[in-house]
Amino acid sequence: MQTIRLALALRRSSAERFVTELGIHDYAREHPEIEIICKDGSHSLSWEDALASEPDALIGYFHQPWHIERVRERSLPAVCINSVFDHTETSCVRVDSYAVGVMAAEYFLELGCKDFTYITDVSQHYYSCQRQDGFCDHLKKHGHHAECISSESLEPAALWLQKKMSSDPLSGVFCVNDRNARALLNLLEPANANLEDSLVVLGVDNDPFYYENGAVIFSSIDVNHRHVGYLAAKTLHQRYLDHALPPSCTEVPPLQLHQRYQLARKLQNQHPALGLVFQKINADFADASLTAEVVAKHCGLSVRSLNRILKDHGHAPLAANILDARVRAAKKLLERSNLTLEQIAYTVGFNEYTTFYRSFKKSIGTAPSAFR
Repeated sequence: MQTIRLALALRRSSAERFVTELGIHDYAREHPEIEIICKDGSHSLSWEDALASEPDALIGYFHQPWHIERVRERSLPAVCINSVFDHTETSCVRVDSYAVGVMAAEYFLELGCKDFTYITDVSQHYYSCQRQDGFCDHLKKHGHHAECISSESLEPAALWLQKKMSSDPLSGVFCVNDRNARALLNLLEPANANLEDSLVVLGVDNDPFYYENGAVIFSSIDVNHRHVGYLAAKTLHQRYLDHALPPSCTEVPPLQLHQRYQLARKLQNQHPALGLVFQKINADFADASLTAEVVAKHCGLSVRSLNRILKDHGHAPLAANILDARVRAAKKLLERSNLTLEQIAYTVGFNEYTTFYRSFKKSIGTAPSAFR
């Protein structure tokens, strides 16, 4: 079996890089002929190092036109896994950013927001335009309008929201990513002690470095970077085996919206451990290793103690809450994606399809195939 030396030009981006790389390694473990190139203990390389390693194939973040040119010059099978700009020269596997915008609009409408703002500091990027379009289009269908603020500095957006908080009803603020959301909140928090009474802030990427790193913990959309990585490796493998395949584009729907705003307000008068329980489950349910024991350890309590606290406050046991989170995510993917049933089972945290099938049918009352 011929070895395929795969280079990962992923070093520039950090928030999503690690989870995306996990997905690539998931596929590589299933196909031992794929050897992921490593340098100085890291598989994520700069573009210069990736090309210098003389790979047989490449997966990368295409940030500059020259990235495409170098790949084309070498006739190198390659897959782009971001959408800074739209192109057709190479295959790409990317997040469905329009669907991300729609999910954001649905979230704010469910909360009863009456005022809506989209904020970005990368308005020229393709994914930002798509998120804005999905957000604005869906709100328009429901008779609402969204203000769109684009600026490399977030100070104009902060001033705009500062004025709105004094007069408008609950406002929904959709930020292009978690980094953007945290930077905005850092500007607003010092002068607004009751910020959450006026604004609901939503980011994208579900990166704990940003959503937990401040006085206000904001909601965020998990765009399923791990599955993007898996499908990118699969697409690249197919292109390596058949160089005649034309470039293709696969868009992966967002996985889950983690609703920390609602959760914080609902649990503020309940046992403090409950907030930790549901935040942990919402953040990590897609990880197959998440169990009741893992959640209990995260909270510093035993499974028995946590289950008793949950019961006293009218909640199901830990294991049931983990299962419910996975089934709810599976329902959304069945409704919104073209993923196979096996792919959905894996994506939401089930190690085996049979377990997913039994759990889904018991919870929903019908088989996954019938639900779709």
